[in-house]
Amino acid sequence: LVASSTGIINQHLNSVQALIFQSVSVCVAAAIGFHWLRKYKPDDLKRVAPAFEVRAWIRSLSPLALMGVVAVISSQTDALMLGFIRGTTEVGVYRVAFNMAGLVVFALIAINTVIAPRISKLYIQGRSHELQRMLTMSSRVILFGAIAVALPLIFFGDSILTLIFGVQY
Repeated sequence: LVASSTGIINQHLNSVQALIFQSVSVCVAAAIGFHWLRKYKPDDLKRVAPAFEVRAWIRSLSPLALMGVVAVISSQTDALMLGFIRGTTEVGVYRVAFNMAGLVVFALIAINTVIAPRISKLYIQGRSHELQRMLTMSSRVILFGAIAVALPLIFFGDSILTLIFGVQY
């Protein structure tokens, strides 16, 4: 995808080519990660024998796997219902709009992921003034991040969709 977008490949990618580029990039990233893991793994860790508790892992994994399946089904239910009611064209437009709207909450997710441990720490330590100051500041950053994404989508949404997804949207 990077090769295509930077002009190395002078053609538009079809879905098969995009999937091939994605697969190759994942394999290259995994190979680099495994190499770095071997290279930088501490010597003490290399001498430790692995110990597995398969039954405990399966007991722990089962509820998490079930939650994952339910989450996937839940995340696709809206598109499936719309597809049954209206058709695939409307589902395509809806999914694009839904995914673009999801960018608005990106700042919220990013900031909350970073500050959640700090919130817990400050709360446990009883440092309420510092907690309030951090929450106020992060709320402002989230608001400005959402506005920075939402305003261009509101005023230039058609142009942005055409630029990213093509004229059909």
